[in-house]
Amino acid sequence: MKVLVYSILGFDKAFLKKAAQGNHELVFTEQPLNESTANLADGFDVVSLFTSDEASEKVLQILHTCGVKYI
Repeated sequence: MKVLVYSILGFDKAFLKKAAQGNHELVFTEQPLNESTANLADGFDVVSLFTSDEASEKVLQILHTCGVKYI
């Protein structure tokens, strides 16, 4: 699966890559998930978000429109 990871910090990348075991394509962005950045997920199957990210109804609708299937 193609995964967009929002709000990534440098020290988290290695851990997430190892956990994926090469089974998923991981793309990282330091940008937080919100209404302005949700469209970055266009073409991704999955988004990963952190506690500071926004998962409002509006953001979830944008993600759905982008084709995101899993959060």
